[in-house]
Amino acid sequence: MAPKFQPSLKLSEKLLIAISEWEIAALPSRLFHGCQSIDGSVNIEQMSLVGNKWFSTNEWYAGSYAWHLSRKGEPGPNKRYCLELTANDEYKVIVRPEHLKDFPSFLQSCFPQFGGYNLSRQFQGALGLHLAEVFGNNSSIIGYYWPDSGDATDEICVPECHKYLDVRKANLLPDDKQVFSKMYGKRNKM
Repeated sequence: MAPKFQPSLKLSEKLLIAISEWEIAALPSRLFHGCQSIDGSVNIEQMSLVGNKWFSTNEWYAGSYAWHLSRKGEPGPNKRYCLELTANDEYKVIVRPEHLKDFPSFLQSCFPQFGGYNLSRQFQGALGLHLAEVFGNNSSIIGYYWPDSGDATDEICVPECHKYLDVRKANLLPDDKQVFSKMYGKRNKM
């Protein structure tokens, strides 16, 4: 088994400058997170999720992450879930500007030592440090948001999500992704 990815805790000047200039918006009121009950950060029985996590306001898009390419092997029957979460207070997020279409290239310029999917992991792991540096440790700005541009694929990253979000529901997903896609499709597209 490969060792778990450990993000660099070094600040990126380029990312600090960029996020200090980005728009700030309210955290969406309802978020979804696709997962497997065997994930170490999830406890379905206790309705809890911990760590630095990605979310979406679209249940189908979030739920599809229960089959994400970074996952190895089959988890077994009745192990895939889509969690529904709400914030425990009023929070804000930085909003990635529309002109920044190629986010992986931008992240590569901020963290040149990482490549591929590790760029996403690095951003997810280092975002909290960057937000605290720019806005302060007790800021209500808790995450990053890439709004839906019409394709129902918005993304929200919240570091240490257990401090800010409460799991309201854990919806069991079908074992088969094709069945999931037929059931959910993009019906939640706003």
